[in-house]
Amino acid sequence: MKFKYIRVAIFILIATALSICLITYAINIEYKQIEYREIPEQIKEETPKIYIEGELTMKDKTEIGKFKVKYKSKNISIDKYATLKIQGSSSVWYPKKNYTIKFFNDEDCTDKFKVDFGWGRENKYVLKANWSDKTHSRNIVTAHLAAQVQDKYNLFQNTPNNGLIDGYPVEVYLNNEFHGLYTLNIPKDDWLYGMDKDNPNHIIMVGEKYSQATVFKELSLDGWNNQLDDNSPAVQQKMLRLINFVMNSTDQEFKEDFEEYLNLDATLNYYVICHTLNIADNTAKNLIFVTYDGKIWYPTLYDLDTTFGSFYNGLELYPTDYPLHMSHNKLFERLSILFKKEIEQRYQELRQTVLSEENIINEIDKFYSQIDPSLFEKEQQKWGELPGYEISQLKEYIHARLPYVDKIMNYKTNKVNA
Repeated sequence: MKFKYIRVAIFILIATALSICLITYAINIEYKQIEYREIPEQIKEETPKIYIEGELTMKDKTEIGKFKVKYKSKNISIDKYATLKIQGSSSVWYPKKNYTIKFFNDEDCTDKFKVDFGWGRENKYVLKANWSDKTHSRNIVTAHLAAQVQDKYNLFQNTPNNGLIDGYPVEVYLNNEFHGLYTLNIPKDDWLYGMDKDNPNHIIMVGEKYSQATVFKELSLDGWNNQLDDNSPAVQQKMLRLINFVMNSTDQEFKEDFEEYLNLDATLNYYVICHTLNIADNTAKNLIFVTYDGKIWYPTLYDLDTTFGSFYNGLELYPTDYPLHMSHNKLFERLSILFKKEIEQRYQELRQTVLSEENIINEIDKFYSQIDPSLFEKEQQKWGELPGYEISQLKEYIHARLPYVDKIMNYKTNKVNA
């Protein structure tokens, strides 16, 4: 009898062990479906450093300060002068500011100094604070993905990053004290789009606020501004021509004449990228349309720190199944109805390539791996707990959002596209 109980006990132990193994195996199988690459422990190259000498006393975007500036990286060493000016819109109210930085040879900042940080020799750049995104990743990761999309359709070929900003992490020091982790970015300027300021047909129209005009429901330029500072009547008429077409064309005209006013590939790309990455802050304000001939306009993305579900302030998240409301903009409303098949086909092509989960995760990891983890600790010591979420949130969000977008775009997983 005693041996009988021992045999039963052994049987129970073996059964329990097997159960634990099976459960563990099942958990591992489930986990591997969403397993992500680890961030490399060793940063390949030391983060570039920018040293600023002087006091950042500028209170608003109208004031410009002059400073002694040094830049040090593995390949570049600069000891020059620079002007700094507060940059951004709502971000100007955050404690840690964005700055437009222009380099000069002389203390009076009259002799421009052009330096190549990877995009050609230029004088003007942006130091982005990324206050609402403590990972510093959303803006540039999204730009990299969008640039890959544009490149797939041969758009913005003669530009530094296919019409999108680019940048990389830098440490900024003010009077030899750590001031913060920033990214050094391409500015919203003529060279971002490969434009010539002296060409009257080269225009960058920016939606600087929400208005009936910036959602194509009013024939005016309320809220629109030419980034190249030419708002002459001739330039205005070129943009009004586009607004009038979107507002007043018949459905047949909108469909047949679309490419006399807008580049279809660029417009389809804009729509698909916004839905996929839930870019909720770029459907009226932050809209950018550029033209090279004064007739055909290309929508392009900018100011991308509120992607992957983040609210504008980094304090809340949109649900992963949030239905992006682009239909309040008449252009995108008509596009979604009259070019529905083309939108679905474009999503089908991109979902299996650039906008695959694997490629999106790769871009997140590629950028984030450039940042030494100790810099986040220094950032917190300097500024306290910044808004935003950890890098894992971006990965978890896209993993959950893609099936939702697949459904609304009628994505067919077994279809093979070129």
